[in-house]
Amino acid sequence: MEASQQLDKSTSFLGKTIFSSKRIVHSLVFCLATTTLPWVEASADGEEHREIVWVDLAEGLKKSSAWIVNPLTSIKSEVVLLLIDPEKYQFEVSDARQQRRKRKSVKLLVQARDAAGGINANFFGTEDEPLGLVLSGGKASNALQEGGSLLTGVFQLKKNKASIVHRDKFSSKGVELGLQSGPRIIENSKILSFKKSNGSSRRSGIAITETGQVLLFATRYRFPGARLEDIGNILLRSGLGIKDALNFDGGGSSQLYLSSEASAGKVAEINISGGDSVPIALTFKKRSK
Repeated sequence: MEASQQLDKSTSFLGKTIFSSKRIVHSLVFCLATTTLPWVEASADGEEHREIVWVDLAEGLKKSSAWIVNPLTSIKSEVVLLLIDPEKYQFEVSDARQQRRKRKSVKLLVQARDAAGGINANFFGTEDEPLGLVLSGGKASNALQEGGSLLTGVFQLKKNKASIVHRDKFSSKGVELGLQSGPRIIENSKILSFKKSNGSSRRSGIAITETGQVLLFATRYRFPGARLEDIGNILLRSGLGIKDALNFDGGGSSQLYLSSEASAGKVAEINISGGDSVPIALTFKKRSK
């Protein structure tokens, strides 16, 4: 065998070994980042810090961010929070099916309703159909899903009063808006236990304070995300008096949007875009006086 052939084979072997080593390192980093160990709440500079500072964007609308840090990798994950007063803002369902599409980005769903902002909501099936209850204007376009361990909660509005209830306790009487998702994260100010869906992932969802304020949340980055318990801890330590919280469809579906006009330019447009378009968004707009 010629020396040049031996060199080619040695180089090829070395290249494959390096590639294999890189894959092992990447896999190790992913495993560490998605570990089930509790993450540490932190500030943007990475130091442990649990105080959440709110910025007034408009009357009835506030924004903040919370950070959690993986203790093994020091990887930080930002959770964006929007606090909304339902007495000042009107919530609506934006349904892609009514816009001649099966799915759209949350930004487009918000703009279709001429709204200030919005968040993804229902999970969806293999045919892009929303799963679980979709109720808008007092009429249901999707029925309540009664079985399964995932879609256990319903966000609802009655006379502009927001609440989250277990699906078994849901009644459509008097409900103006209702969206089903799950699992529930917090019930009566206590974090629930999670048998499934509790790995680290992109998250989005909704919470209700004891005074009836609505809190929307979403992790900003596609990696590494957060666990449901991490989200629950942030919500309970927010100082808002969170009573109930519900998880929305996560992963690539997690999206949160707020137009710059909604804050009169105080903050730039917030567009947490996902890898997937979605069939349903929960939107909000300023109430007309």
